[in-house]
Formats: sequence, structure tokens, C-alpha cells
Amino acid sequence: MKVVLINPPPEGVKQKWDNPGFPPLGLGYIAASLLQEDIPVEVLDAKLEETDLDETADRLSQMEADIFGLSAMTHEINTVGKLAKCIKASHPKATVIVGGCHTIAMPEDTMTSYQDVDVVICGEGETAICEIVHALDNGGSLAGIRGIAYREGQEIILNEKRDKTEDLDSIPEPAWKIFPRTKIYPVMTSRGCPFRCVFCMRAMGDTVRFRSVEGVVDEVGTLINDFGVEDIYFYDETFTLKKKRIHRILDMMIERGYHRKMRWLAQTRVNKCDEELLTKMAKAGCFEINFGIESGNQEILKRVGKDFALDEARKVIPMVKKAGIEVANLFILGHPGETRETIMDTINFAVELNSDRVAFGIMVPYPGTEVARMAANGEGGYRLLSQNWSDYNKYLGNALEIEGISRKELERLQAWGYLKFYLWNFRFIDLAKILIRRWREGVASLKRITRVKMN
Repeated sequence: MKVVLINPPPEGVKQKWDNPGFPPLGLGYIAASLLQEDIPVEVLDAKLEETDLDETADRLSQMEADIFGLSAMTHEINTVGKLAKCIKASHPKATVIVGGCHTIAMPEDTMTSYQDVDVVICGEGETAICEIVHALDNGGSLAGIRGIAYREGQEIILNEKRDKTEDLDSIPEPAWKIFPRTKIYPVMTSRGCPFRCVFCMRAMGDTVRFRSVEGVVDEVGTLINDFGVEDIYFYDETFTLKKKRIHRILDMMIERGYHRKMRWLAQTRVNKCDEELLTKMAKAGCFEINFGIESGNQEILKRVGKDFALDEARKVIPMVKKAGIEVANLFILGHPGETRETIMDTINFAVELNSDRVAFGIMVPYPGTEVARMAANGEGGYRLLSQNWSDYNKYLGNALEIEGISRKELERLQAWGYLKFYLWNFRFIDLAKILIRRWREGVASLKRITRVKMN
């Protein structure tokens, strides 16, 4: 049986993460696992190839395959549903499988809402997808395959959960050879997150599993030697969670001379860095670190489960800059119990830190999160505005508002955050570049800004 894997295209107004410039790590691992089992695989990465929905659907109609596998974040699931419908129209006997964060959180709802989806994977998919293909190829049942939901007549069957893969080194390196070539690739050195932020569903689990140091560095070597990589994005949720382990990875990359052949970025927490580690990260080729700071109000940080003090950010951000690494600080507006005053604390804290880049997202009640539960029950001052998954987007969505702060006001404050960040730090050229590069969002932002009271 032949499998086609699809990274769906964005719809509507596009933003940076609609085309991040690198292929999806999950599909890379899925493709590699299928190839390891000698299962033919083809990939259509609509984001990297910048094809729209109609063009993607047309290309899929011309592809020969028995199984079509799609991956989707929550705000993309409607697009996936449309593609599933198109696939069934041109390939009525094909099996459509969907995986990703949304199906992990809502497997049965996905099956109910999108009738052209035959199977969803609600966990790690490398082994599950191979078992599904073998079962279908042999005319067998899907009943014994853990971590999936499927149709049996008119009934939706949800099988037992699948355990997480403990030995990450048993999973082959992503099969980038069948993806469009690019200059940046993701590398994950661990899976899982031990923290309990109320806005995160922790799709990879609560327990962190680590790849071997040698396996990680070997993969970096493969990307350099076989794919001509220029940038690597270490995709761990907290890259520096175990500092000694990261020191070993950095030392090995330096020993092999990889730091002279590529550069890389990562995301971590301000309380998981120190000057020694940052200096070595810079030496090993790190050019950017993303910090999920989320709020500039200490009480809000405590409320949402971020276990660090604002003073730790004040201490670490200058260390990062001193090491010669660029900083991107990420914030969320609309935490539980948020007020206009606490939002202004966040904006002012972002201005104070003056990172190289900044992002102000508006809270989204993603399925499977504590925030989603609170919003559904009217807790935390939340009011749900939409159950259309396309609205579940941090930057251009319309999912919820807060008591005392309307959705429009949240959007105005978001826009004011960007404007104040650059103007108060006299970064007029940076602001102009952003508005030129992202003119669609920029125009919308300026319209909101004109209605904001400056503080």
C-alpha cells in the first residue's frame, strides 16, 4: 500500500507560523517509520511549497495512494476536513487518517465532525501508522491497534491509549529526503514537558524522555552533510532542561566542528539558563533563544503555573545578549482573571526587557488544556465567543474574551503592545520593517492601534 502524507495549507490571512520555513517534524518521523517498514511514501508539504487549498486538493486528486495521512493543529482542522472531503471525492476507496494535537485532545469529536475522516491517531504515531497500514493491507481489523479511533459501520470506536515511546533512539531520523529541500530543519532532542502551564495540553506527555547525546549530534551531522542545512531549530519544549546533558551535546558539536558549518536556535525558560551555559551555546552556534515569559505580572505567572520570578527574566535576558545571542520573548494576553492593568504590566515588562523580537498572542482555549475547561465553565472571567476551530489562533483568532475586556479591546491591547514595544525603545526602523514584511497584519494592527488609549 502507498501512503501520501500532507501538511495542510493555511487559509485566510497568513502569519509567520503558517509557513515557518521548515518541514513538520511529526510527519518527518512518520515518513521515516513507514520507509523503515518498506511502505512507499510520498509527501505534499503545502506550507513549504506555498500551495493554497484549491491547488493542494487538485494535486491530491492526481496522486495515486491507498492511504492519505494529514496532520493538523486545532486552527487547521477545518482545512483538513475540507481536504479529506476532496480526497474522498477523487479516491473513494482510500483511507483518510488524521493526527496531531487536535486529534490527541478530541479524537471522537474529530470523527464526528468530519465524516470523511476514517481513522484518527490520538497519540504518538510512528508505530500506530505502520500497524494501521499493515492491518489494512492484510484485510485485518483495526481493533487491536492502540492509540487510534476508527469507524466500524456507523459506530466510532476509540481504542485503548498507546504508551509513549520510551526509547526515542529506536525511532529513525526524519525522512527529509522525500520532503522539499529547505535551509532550516527541526531537531528534537527530547519529548515531553514536566511543567503544568494551564494554557498547554502537553501533547508529548508530562514525563520527559531524552534521546542519546550521540544520536542528536549524529542527526545534526546528517543535516549538515546530506542536506546542506544552514539553520537548525532545536524543537524541545525546554531545550536546557538538563544542563549537564546540553553541555555534552554542545561539546560534541564543537568537537566535530559543526558550529562552523551551521547555526541554530532553541526555546527554553529563563530559570533554566546560566552564564556558563549561554556562553557555550553561543560558541556552539546558537544565534537565537525563544523564551515563553507569558506575563509581566508575578501573580498571573503563579496563577498559570509558570514557576519563575520576573527578576529571573531581568537577570537572564542581559546574559543572553552579552553572550551574543538574540532574544525572542513570547507573551500571552488574556490569562485567567486578567485585567487591563495586568495586561499593561505585561506590555510594560516586554518594553523593559527590550528583546530583539517579541510576540503578543491572545489566549486560546486549546482543547485538552485547563484554560479550555475554565472557558467552557465560565471560570477565570472567560467568555467563549466561538466553537469554530478556525478561530482558535493566537494572533488572528476570535475564540474568547474576558470579563471587563471585550475581544476588540484585547486586540487593541495586543496591537498597542507591539507599537509601544518598538516606539518606547526608539526602534522605529524595526517597526517599519515588521509592518512592511507583514503588511496584512500590520494594516489590521494599525486600525486597532488608532482606537487604543496610550498608557
